[in-house]
Amino acid sequence: MPPLFKGKRSIQKCKERTVSGGVVNQVDAVKIYIEYIRYGARRSTAQRISGISTMQSKQIYLELMGEPPKGGRNTTTWKAIVGPGHQLAIPAQKFLGAYLTQCGERIYSSKQIYGVLEAYKAYLAIHSQDPVILSLDKAYFIASCLWDGAEEAHVSSCLHCAATFPSLYPMADQCHVCAHAESASGFSLKKRRSRASVRRLTA
Repeated sequence: MPPLFKGKRSIQKCKERTVSGGVVNQVDAVKIYIEYIRYGARRSTAQRISGISTMQSKQIYLELMGEPPKGGRNTTTWKAIVGPGHQLAIPAQKFLGAYLTQCGERIYSSKQIYGVLEAYKAYLAIHSQDPVILSLDKAYFIASCLWDGAEEAHVSSCLHCAATFPSLYPMADQCHVCAHAESASGFSLKKRRSRASVRRLTA
């Protein structure tokens, strides 16, 4: 890969800056940016996390990906991800499990930039073949809602399997995996009963 920066100001001489709760130098900021991009984060997300300049982020992105970043806004809400029946609810629950394993109770009290990335790697290692995969952008959004103490963001414990899951209400007691299994089981039972009724009518 060609050098990422040219000119008088080398990476090693860049001043330290505060990035996502911790003081890092420019080299660390670039490494954070590159790692997030490699695991699928949008350029705007990786830039915001790392704190590097827009010019630097566009240059590095082009060298990494071989094409300029796509435009458009990446907007979402907690409800849009973890709402009942949403296709991202189960992937979000799986990521949260990996995130809790990686960082423990710190997920509620401080920014975990490296923790989010390592948890996402662990999530992908286990669930990369799932039909729906949570993007790193949305994984970071979930994590940021928790450490920012967003009013709508709750983490609950399932009474059925004891799993921890992201929820809309503090008193939610059934995780997305169990809810989906129950729904699928109910549909299957209803389908079998319907077939039995048809057979009786045509007998």
